[in-house]
Amino acid sequence: MTYSVKLLVVGATILWLLFRVSQVLLGRFSARHVRSAGQLLGWFGSLRVYLRSFHDCQNVVEMGYRAYSKHGEVFQFDDAIDGHVYIVPHHLLQEFLSTSDEKLNTIAALDDSRLGRTTHLLPTLVSDPYFVLITRTKLTRALNDCLEEMNEEVVASFQDIFTCASAKVQKVTLYETAVRVIARTSSRKFVGEELCRNEGYIENIEGYAGDVMFSSFFLKALPLLIRKIVEPIVLLPNKRRHRTAHKYLDPIIERRMRLLEKGEDGDKPTDMLQWMLEQARRRPGQYSAKRLVPYMMVVNFVSLDSSAGQFTQLIFNLAAHPEATKIWEELRQEAISVLEANENRWTKQVLLDLRKTDSAIRESMRMYPFGSFVSRRKVVHKDGFTFSDGTHIRPGAIAAAPQYSIHHDEDFYHNANSYEPYRFLDMRASSSSDKDRSSHLASSQLSANATSTEWMPYGHGKHACPGRFFNAAEQKMMLVHLVRNFELVPRSRPENVWIGANLSPDRNATISFKRRREGDIV
Repeated sequence: MTYSVKLLVVGATILWLLFRVSQVLLGRFSARHVRSAGQLLGWFGSLRVYLRSFHDCQNVVEMGYRAYSKHGEVFQFDDAIDGHVYIVPHHLLQEFLSTSDEKLNTIAALDDSRLGRTTHLLPTLVSDPYFVLITRTKLTRALNDCLEEMNEEVVASFQDIFTCASAKVQKVTLYETAVRVIARTSSRKFVGEELCRNEGYIENIEGYAGDVMFSSFFLKALPLLIRKIVEPIVLLPNKRRHRTAHKYLDPIIERRMRLLEKGEDGDKPTDMLQWMLEQARRRPGQYSAKRLVPYMMVVNFVSLDSSAGQFTQLIFNLAAHPEATKIWEELRQEAISVLEANENRWTKQVLLDLRKTDSAIRESMRMYPFGSFVSRRKVVHKDGFTFSDGTHIRPGAIAAAPQYSIHHDEDFYHNANSYEPYRFLDMRASSSSDKDRSSHLASSQLSANATSTEWMPYGHGKHACPGRFFNAAEQKMMLVHLVRNFELVPRSRPENVWIGANLSPDRNATISFKRRREGDIV
């Protein structure tokens, strides 16, 4: 590297640091009426919070949560990636989450914090996110009818991965395994059987999730001017993924468009691609493969990365439990009993009756959600937003709920830092035995897809994740297949990885399963 190049790199780095420091200090000034986590650290507190947010984010958030949130105050956190985030205390969450989109907007917040329109190459992501409506209505309503084909894909995916003979042990990279199974199973309902087993297509959507995460984190950390300069280079992998997706999806989309134009819809597919196509037909300028494929890439992204992380956390939690073998067998016996009672067919009733399985999944998501914050919302009203307690947030700011801190708060959960797989099963039993009507209502709100202000992996309120019912079904099918066909080899829990405020399991950690003998598989 020449001297001039080194000088350029050093100079750019210094400018970047000065820019970020000025952001922190100016952000604190603009929000001086709201106390900051930095005030707890003394001199240069906001800058120290900013620097610690790279590697010690949750501990700093927890410090603010204990000092401010527990006393009912909104506080400000200076995040290295998301910038200035207002953390909403528990008692204001219902108000926060029920406020209209004209004042606090969810899609705008996601675009701001993850540069969605940029990294997904989709300018209309914020203005017309119609895939959310389709997921909430069409996909959720069709769930019961597609459970059997989803399970068929779960079984086929695991069979392709686990090649060990009866009674033999096989070690797998857990996150990688989860990504493959979820990519195929989701694609079965998103684009149909034609592509869900196509190796090239599946590899492309798997790689896209990682490319989007990298590009969003990297670009978000840069000043706008530098971001615009390097953006074309950073987004090259994303663009390549889009071109590959077009290669696979364009012929299918064009064929389906011709059938729609002819009115030949008697045997039309019932999948996400078809529903998106029909919805796009009603939207000016959206009815083409060029416009539709980017939306499908967004759908793939949101269904894949977080779900794979969720399942990885679940299996590691079970494997590290002191009674791992006993719990695994209890989950197996429940799966056998419930499926036999339903003629070994997957139905909504099966999903409801798998209560131990449901509780184990819900508890794992409580312990290790997707990060420190959830339900990010951007203040889009020109006058800002004022909470009922008088706290005012300026226009353009981001506010969020401190889900990780709430999930580990002893006021809400006893032994909050311990994974207790039957925690919610026991809470259901307690609610059901109580004669008070509100307790019975609480029992129905303790399943793996029910949200509350105390359990928020999917968010809460009207903007709770619309795909959570599909995701919960997928997770149950995957776990049921494993407990029925394999024994889990216990192991210590791998350390999680924090990237800013985002939590991920160790993606390279392995785990071993022992295939059950032929006579033991049911």
